[in-house]
Amino acid sequence: MSTAGWCSQIFGGHAFFFFFSAFHSPDYESAEFREFCAACYRAHSFKPSLSLAGLHAVLTVAAAREPVGYDALAARLDQSYATTSTMAGALSDGRGRRPGLKLLRRVSGEDRKQKKLEASRTGYALARLFVKTAISKAVFENKGAVDEKYILSDQLYSRILPSLRLALNVASDIQLSTFCVLLYVCQNQEKFGYQGEHSSVIAQKLGLSNLSRSLDRLAEGYAGYLGYKLLELHKKSTDRRVTLPSLSDAGARLMSDIAAQLRQKPPSVVLKPKPESLHRAKGPSEIKDFDDGDFDNIEWH
Repeated sequence: MSTAGWCSQIFGGHAFFFFFSAFHSPDYESAEFREFCAACYRAHSFKPSLSLAGLHAVLTVAAAREPVGYDALAARLDQSYATTSTMAGALSDGRGRRPGLKLLRRVSGEDRKQKKLEASRTGYALARLFVKTAISKAVFENKGAVDEKYILSDQLYSRILPSLRLALNVASDIQLSTFCVLLYVCQNQEKFGYQGEHSSVIAQKLGLSNLSRSLDRLAEGYAGYLGYKLLELHKKSTDRRVTLPSLSDAGARLMSDIAAQLRQKPPSVVLKPKPESLHRAKGPSEIKDFDDGDFDNIEWH
């Protein structure tokens, strides 16, 4: 963990302190990315123990519009039948004495031995969080005469599921709560980098009881758990009790890829203000007026 050095330059009685330079991309500000983040936050608040893989499975079943067999679901999730069976129990009515999340329902197939899954009413409500805007737009444009489940299915297949898959490709076992921390840091990195906001605000906003574990897992890891290396953690130079999280290059790239997938467009150019340009600024509000030469273009390797 590094110490975030702060810099200041005084102009006419004003001082701008900054702790690290944040990544900037119009994709991070897009309505599609904001809706996705809000939906993830709501899903976590509703089902705190849900993993990102579990969310992906629920939305995969909801997108199908008809009951899905375990073998078909295993193929769609690219995992074993045994893993899918265990996950199905956890996401439906439970296994043994362990209660389930009741996001899926187990139903009979064509014969008594075949097992299938469909989204419960709760599962559909969760899926709808991710496509509210698209459904509302279709209802308005068609004066209410729309097949909401068709729109939900189309949006999940084309935008949401591929976006979740991008994250799972990088962190297959990540909890939804930890993924929400990553999203929150991306959406608020300027507050941490330019204002030195305490990371404890993340726990307050997302309702987390063990923020430090999520931050450590997203960064370098902790005892027995490898880190995802999607965040960098800095100690505030003016108060080493304060941790300031920032996106790593890998984290910024993942967020850019997800935001672009949600918009169904190529990723926008990601910029990072040069420290010397920040030195000359009177405050963060001036960054929007920077010239191209004031930024480093981030090129992914």
